[in-house]
Amino acid sequence: MLIVGSLAAKMAGLPLRSYLRDTDIMISQEEFDSWLERNGLSEDDVPSLGEHPFWNKRVYKTDSAIIEFEIAKPGNSTEVLLDIYSDATYAPLSALYALKMSHRYLKNSPHFSKTMQDIHAFRKAGYDKIPKELLEWSKLRRSETYWYKHPSLNATKEEFFTDDVKYIYDHDSVHRAVALGPVPAYELYKVPGEEVMCSKELFDALPLQTRLNGVYEEASVLAIERSLAHHRGDPNRAFMFALEKVCTSITSGWFRRFAWEHFYDVVNMEKPFYGAFLAGLDNGTVIKL
Repeated sequence: MLIVGSLAAKMAGLPLRSYLRDTDIMISQEEFDSWLERNGLSEDDVPSLGEHPFWNKRVYKTDSAIIEFEIAKPGNSTEVLLDIYSDATYAPLSALYALKMSHRYLKNSPHFSKTMQDIHAFRKAGYDKIPKELLEWSKLRRSETYWYKHPSLNATKEEFFTDDVKYIYDHDSVHRAVALGPVPAYELYKVPGEEVMCSKELFDALPLQTRLNGVYEEASVLAIERSLAHHRGDPNRAFMFALEKVCTSITSGWFRRFAWEHFYDVVNMEKPFYGAFLAGLDNGTVIKL
């Protein structure tokens, strides 16, 4: 059994929360069965947190506490980590940092902001690298976490826009309307002659502000296409939701990594995108499909 999460961080001298109500535990099936027996419980008393192809997570709740169990399966990352720290009760901070980093891009996570804040807290405390002994484990954990398909920046426009969203406006025209420069930022790092495919080399060669503009514009267009074009709402709230998607599941690879690392830089930018979009509707920049 290995205690992870905020309680383990607190025990190692890095409190992440002002209060602790839940305990996160990685545990073998045998130890979990033994825990149930000692407490006079059955698996029905510890319901599943949902189907997952690699993990078996269950939660036990009382009026005063929540215990979340991650029960090992043969060969999965839970079992491997239990083997690595077989003599420990609490996971060390280096392992907790690796665990946090393994799910920072998790799609639709309700804990996106908390995970980001925790990672920055670990880095501030000097834990900014995954130790060598956990590199292979980290790869395994990430492969289990991101088992679903992500969009590729090396794709055609038809391949990239494959979801059930009803697009009301021409995508490129919305980009032109909200662009912070004379052209949309992505035009500066798009592979010449390609519709969507982008170049990391071209991106890295641009000034930092231009690269931040690229993230801002992607989030702005997403907020318009997925939310504001369909119903009235708060543009700032729509933008924050869209920026989280840009940092997790709507993009991938090097662009997603840059967006995640510079999340707060983009949050602190001025955000005139919705007014620019409305002006684009008035002057014909935005084209209705």
